Amino acid sequence: MNYHRRHRADENQSEIIEAFERLGCSVVNLAQVGSGVPDLIVSKGGYSEFVEVKSGKAELSAAQEEFREKTRGIVHTVRTVDDVTPIVNAMRFNRRSR
Repeated sequence: MNYHRRHRADENQSEIIEAFERLGCSVVNLAQVGSGVPDLIVSKGGYSEFVEVKSGKAELSAAQEEFREKTRGIVHTVRTVDDVTPIVNAMRFNRRSR
C-alpha cells in the first residue's frame, strides 16, 4: 500500500457534502488522508459512518478495499446526491445499510 500517494478529491464531493449537511448531518472531510481511508465521516444523532465518494464508474482502489475489510465500521460508496438520503434515513433509524 502506498502511504505517500496524494489523494485527489472527486468532482462530486462538494455537492455530496452539501446534501448530507442539508439533511442535518455533520461531515468531516478526510479526503487528504488517502491511504485507503474513506473521504468522509458523516454523523447524525450520535451515530457515524464512513463515506467513500466516487464519480462515474470509478472503482475502489486496493487500499480502499483493504480498509473496508479491516474496519468494524460501516463504509458506504456514494456516487450521486441521490445516494445520500437512504444513508441518512438508515442512520436516523439506527439501521445498518451498506
